[in-house]
Amino acid sequence: MQKQVRMLTEMAIAGDLPEIHKWHQENRGLSLSTIEFYEKLLKPVMESVGSLWEKIKSP
Repeated sequence: MQKQVRMLTEMAIAGDLPEIHKWHQENRGLSLSTIEFYEKLLKPVMESVGSLWEKIKSP
């Protein structure tokens, strides 16, 4: 799951929505419930993006 989080984080930082959509279409077979998708993938991605943003914005 960490590999997917890393890949999605890179795509999110790049603002590559078409690639995120493509990834989602190709990985629908992960057998994750909606809650698991948010907790295991989306939440860690957003935390990573937020952490990186905080580092950039801190003086």
